[in-house]
Amino acid sequence: GREKLFSQRYPVSWGSKRVIPDAFVTGVALIRADFSKMTIGLGVIDSQGKQMKSLAQFDVEPDLDELLQSGESFTVRGVFDKASLKMSETERKEKASKEAVLTSKQIRNETSSTTTSTPTSSASSKPVSTTSKLHPLSPKHPDSPVSLEIRYDNQVQPIEFQGGVAMVQEPKEGQKVVFVVRRKKLGSERYGVVLKVNGENTVRRERKPDPKCTPWVMEDDADVFGVYGYMIDNQTTEEFRVLSDADSSKREIDYGIDTGLISITVFGEQKVPPTPDPIVSADDGDDFALLINAERPKETPSTLASLQRSLRGAGPFGLKTRGLIVEGRKKALDVGKTKFKGDTVPLMSATVRYYNPADLPPGI
Repeated sequence: GREKLFSQRYPVSWGSKRVIPDAFVTGVALIRADFSKMTIGLGVIDSQGKQMKSLAQFDVEPDLDELLQSGESFTVRGVFDKASLKMSETERKEKASKEAVLTSKQIRNETSSTTTSTPTSSASSKPVSTTSKLHPLSPKHPDSPVSLEIRYDNQVQPIEFQGGVAMVQEPKEGQKVVFVVRRKKLGSERYGVVLKVNGENTVRRERKPDPKCTPWVMEDDADVFGVYGYMIDNQTTEEFRVLSDADSSKREIDYGIDTGLISITVFGEQKVPPTPDPIVSADDGDDFALLINAERPKETPSTLASLQRSLRGAGPFGLKTRGLIVEGRKKALDVGKTKFKGDTVPLMSATVRYYNPADLPPGI
């Protein structure tokens, strides 16, 4: 399989040239159970060797972005008051990262109960489902701004918690899936809600990091809204459709590690921008900022310089019957547009597993 990677030509990042690569670099990132470190390992495959060679391994402290992309659930407090506006953007993010790591760790510890099938054998211990007061989707959580209902054929599915993971039963083929977002505190601020299924945003099917996705805007006088499918544009939606066992397995490769996940991230409205970060003058700092914040242009630039200009102009904003939730038939739906400047720090983020891919055991 690796040999086939070198049997064709690939487009480069600028211009019309297509080349055969000299090597492919891949990697994995693992966050430790205590959230103290994230270990990153890089490997390289060249055209001469059939085995992957180790390139580098190092540890970093996980921050807010890594927690969002890894599917951890957390709430963030203490960075939305007026005093925090005196902090720079980086300082606010560092403070939010510490709070998110703390709450993620508390959730995992709270929901990591185990049981044993026999009183004398510790080897038979296994995780059990439990209730939670700390998970953002728990109805008892005092700080989460919204709740999420997952409905199959209009029946609300109970959410169970295990090892820090929220889970619901898999839907059956043909069942109608709807998500209902409810505001917990009436009359509060506007929210931007990013709701993803299998890693795809339900608005425009974007596969960007949550802070850069187009959100559903929950006005301050709205207490509930429903999501019935993927909103393709302001007049069209693709209703959710539950696949059969066989078809679900075929589609798993389309979504990778996001297969079987439902995630919700809530952003408050940024009415007053925080203190800007100091300007980084070094070339490497400028390039790093581009990689972090920019979005790749839709059309391939003709030169490296035009690619750099484009990037600088871009900015963020176990059941027997399996059932993967995917796009279904198109339906006319008129959705209004409104201006919304979301905070770069989310109020909460939560992930629910509804489906176990074929290469994962139940409950993982």
